[in-house]
Amino acid sequence: MERIFRAPPLTHKLRAAIKRISPQFDLRKRDRLFWEADENGSCWGEYEALEPFLARVPADAKILEIGPGLGRSLVFFAKKLGWRGNQLNAYEGNGRTTKYTVLGPRFEDSFCGNIEELRRVLDFNGINDVKIFDAAKTRLSDLPGPYYLIYSFYGIGFHWSLEYFLDDLLPLLGKRCFQATSLSGCAAG
Repeated sequence: MERIFRAPPLTHKLRAAIKRISPQFDLRKRDRLFWEADENGSCWGEYEALEPFLARVPADAKILEIGPGLGRSLVFFAKKLGWRGNQLNAYEGNGRTTKYTVLGPRFEDSFCGNIEELRRVLDFNGINDVKIFDAAKTRLSDLPGPYYLIYSFYGIGFHWSLEYFLDDLLPLLGKRCFQATSLSGCAAG
């Protein structure tokens, strides 16, 4: 399948950021094309599963990804679906500690992201105008909604249950929106 997401050169900082997010990778023995192929594979799977919904999202819709990691899906969807970068928002935190409980409670101080490396990956892919909100400085409920689409592939529903985000998310949704997470999707109109 086409490689839409492009991996920048693997610096020491980027390797460390990847290791924190994806500890299963031993990138000392692999090159950036291995990571690039893996990221594109994940994106293609997500795209094919959600394409009927994603195709209805207008290119100029205001979109929020919660927990984008190193930005692979922001890059992939922006390029594949024509989403405009200036309408894309990301909510991420710099982190050294993760406290994940599958479907359990959400911890406000649990992050595995690296905002500097996220920005570098987005810039490398030409997605330069994504607004990144630092989760340590901005509460999720204080983001500048309304959003047409809010999604999270691993932050919401994978590490923490969706129920721990609903009070923050619902006020951010516009009257005509689509909300999708790794575990549920609902159209609101």
